[in-house]
Amino acid sequence: MRYLIYFLTGILLISLQTTLVHALAPFIFFYDLMIPFVVFFILFRGGGEGLIASVFVGCAMDTLSGAPFGVYVFSYLWLVLLFKNVKPYLQISDSTLFQVVVVCGVFIELTIFGVVYALSAPSFYFSRSIIWMMFTQLFSAMIFGPFVFVLFQKGFGLMENLIDEKPGPRRFS
Repeated sequence: MRYLIYFLTGILLISLQTTLVHALAPFIFFYDLMIPFVVFFILFRGGGEGLIASVFVGCAMDTLSGAPFGVYVFSYLWLVLLFKNVKPYLQISDSTLFQVVVVCGVFIELTIFGVVYALSAPSFYFSRSIIWMMFTQLFSAMIFGPFVFVLFQKGFGLMENLIDEKPGPRRFS
């Protein structure tokens, strides 16, 4: 049941990313919604679940986004490799750690996309619009990171409490 909820949450975020965020792209540059999802699994659910989530979400995003196939899987796998063992070494609160890793993840993904675009384009130059897009995505990751963390923490915590309850009659004392 737990994995079904994770799967449905991933599908919901993928739908939002490929429709709503894509439609708003000319007006606002918002970072990839899958990065906080993958980072949450990496940091708070373990490396195995983070790896499964990153491959699943990466394949779905590669298929639906129109980006070169493998770019999302590659960037999410880099997040798993870089951050799966970082929690014991950084003695900071969970929300701060989540925010820092999400911002680093957004930067890593933007760098990977920039390299892929530079290698595939006949001529590439670094313009002010690219710098502005990178700045706004990193800034939005810094601002919305704590809110996304609380949303995931409360939502998945509530779901796990509901799943872990024992069925049967309740005793009242």
